[in-house]
Amino acid sequence: MIAYEKIQLKNKLEIYALPVNKNSDVISVDIFYKVGSRNEIMGKSGIAHMLEHLNFKSTKNLKAGEFDEIVKGFGGVDNASTGFDYTHYYIKCAKKNLDKALELFAELMANLNLKDEEFQPERAVVLEERRWRTDNNPLGYLYFRLFNHAFMYHPYHWTPIGFF
Repeated sequence: MIAYEKIQLKNKLEIYALPVNKNSDVISVDIFYKVGSRNEIMGKSGIAHMLEHLNFKSTKNLKAGEFDEIVKGFGGVDNASTGFDYTHYYIKCAKKNLDKALELFAELMANLNLKDEEFQPERAVVLEERRWRTDNNPLGYLYFRLFNHAFMYHPYHWTPIGFF
């Protein structure tokens, strides 16, 4: 079993610390939200995935694209993914930048802007991602159809990428 430390804050936020390699100066700061495509309803699928994309747009204190610029500026990389049961965001960086990574995630949680002028172009990005991963990919399409048929009356019927 992997050793880890768990802390729960007053606001119910759970923090897990998993030591991976104590000799490394690289860390991964991962945020998991307990929401994914299973929380959507038929006909309105893809919302969790779209929100994942919009989280990297503007906030009250950051312009669109600035989040990524800051992460790259301190030598880190960031990305996100949406699953059936969760949405995952991460920043990999030097451990000396832990505070910066946490501040950036706090900014997303507290101050995200949802602007139509950022939403509409990102919708095209997500649609292209669906074409690339599902519609024009034999294995992706198989995965999509498998879940459509195996989970006929269950929220796993629609995959996280969304229908559009």
